[in-house]
Amino acid sequence: MSLLSDYDYIYLHGFASHPESGKAQFFMQKFSELGILLYIPDLNNNDFSKLTLTRQLNQVEEIIQKCTKPIILIGSSMGGLISTILAEHNLNIKKIILLAPAFQMSQLWRIRITKEQLDNWKDSGYADIFHYGYKKDTPLHHEFYLDLFKHEDADFKRQLSALIFHGIHDDVVPIALSQEYIKSNPNAQLISTDDDHSLGKDLEKAWNKTISFIQQNS
Repeated sequence: MSLLSDYDYIYLHGFASHPESGKAQFFMQKFSELGILLYIPDLNNNDFSKLTLTRQLNQVEEIIQKCTKPIILIGSSMGGLISTILAEHNLNIKKIILLAPAFQMSQLWRIRITKEQLDNWKDSGYADIFHYGYKKDTPLHHEFYLDLFKHEDADFKRQLSALIFHGIHDDVVPIALSQEYIKSNPNAQLISTDDDHSLGKDLEKAWNKTISFIQQNS
């Protein structure tokens, strides 16, 4: 059985979220009660307007390089996508725990934004996005959208140990995308919940499953 202290832990929040989100703080408190540090970087990096997937990947990679133990990433939504992309080639990442991971994020944006909206975004340079951490509309540069298509967000090859929680009522990231992922990764487990994208209904159950998963030998 793996020991909890065998790993370094990093939590990656979702798009237009922040380290003070309910799920991030819940997991931090639970780890703290066990005497374990959960590091939660602010992926807004003091400038949400210039956010890109590339910038976030580089930011987390710099953090990972400073870790002294094997790593477990916990990622929510876009943070789940970032976790999976990083784990694809960084073998020091031993396990990933994904909360409604935003697989195929580029395609989700493509189908949900109209041509008129995209043209306006491109012409003006910025679009107002509601930021759940700031609790207000915040401008986001058009480069965010273009940058999504520079990264593989669906066809993952590494079959590492993965635990996924996904709500069956998720209308932001369909659970079908997580179901597709586990078909290609026999070491991934999907737990479907009677919940939406927030996954806030039964975090205690998610925590108990998480601890059991971490303690399993890969």
